Amino acid sequence: MTDGRRRAAQGETADAAPLARRGVDAVGGAAVEPDRPTGPLGGIAMKLHRRDELLAQGVGLLASAEQDIRIGNGRPWKMLVETPVEIRRGTYEVERVGAFTFLGGVGASFRHVRSVGRFCCIAGGVVTGQVEHPLDFLSPHPVFQGAWGERMPQVREFVEQNREMVDKSRAAYDDMSRSRYGKIEIGSDVWIGEGAFIRRGVRIGDGAVVASRAVVSKDVPPYTVVGGTPAKAIRLRFGERLVERLLAARWWDYGPAALAGADFTCPEAAVDRIEENIASGIDRYAPPVYALMDDGEIRPVRAPERAAP
Repeated sequence: MTDGRRRAAQGETADAAPLARRGVDAVGGAAVEPDRPTGPLGGIAMKLHRRDELLAQGVGLLASAEQDIRIGNGRPWKMLVETPVEIRRGTYEVERVGAFTFLGGVGASFRHVRSVGRFCCIAGGVVTGQVEHPLDFLSPHPVFQGAWGERMPQVREFVEQNREMVDKSRAAYDDMSRSRYGKIEIGSDVWIGEGAFIRRGVRIGDGAVVASRAVVSKDVPPYTVVGGTPAKAIRLRFGERLVERLLAARWWDYGPAALAGADFTCPEAAVDRIEENIASGIDRYAPPVYALMDDGEIRPVRAPERAAP
């Protein structure tokens, strides 16, 4: 195999440097996003040879290759996960994931996510927190913030000739992003269907359902089913009184102990039993926590409690 073919097989372009000099960006064929670090994509190469060991500790990794799961989207990152949890293929810029949750799959990209609650079902192809371009500026193009094509001489020349305005534009964009677009928060007992898109700053309430392919640009109230483009409320999952009781009980805070003896097919009967279990004085669920690092390491943060001998 020639050197050029070898680099191509590894996802590199042999003529990337000459192309850049001619103004052609050959890295991935995509523009660099304004708040995305430049350079090669970083992220975790999951230690799949440890998969059985981790599964025994409550961390499930569903991927066919080490690079199928990336933590950090190219930047230093630590994702805390309660156990049990299942992380599937995808890119993760998520701060915390709750116990009994599974998320990811082909095409999944989670960015700007502060937290995902417990007992969540999040399908493949879900995209969250993508870059917001400034509609109120002269142009939405990231070159005006100096965040695109910096390896091409034409772009470098443009940026340097307009350095003062580029810096001003970048500062204004950063301020806008911080004030207008916060982190995404996903509650507990949430189901998000395949291919849904969730805008930055959105909060999805406990018990909510997001239909497949929905475009969620606004907060979703608890126990509300939403769908469409843009996503709109379709109905409540349960009657208002039952929703109130479920939100007051917060059974996911107590984990399996709250569900002991509950009829999962009958929400009304189940919440009766859940309330009884919680009133009996059961403890809140405090599972082991692991940190999934951008360098591929998986480290215990809070070890499981062991019964006294």
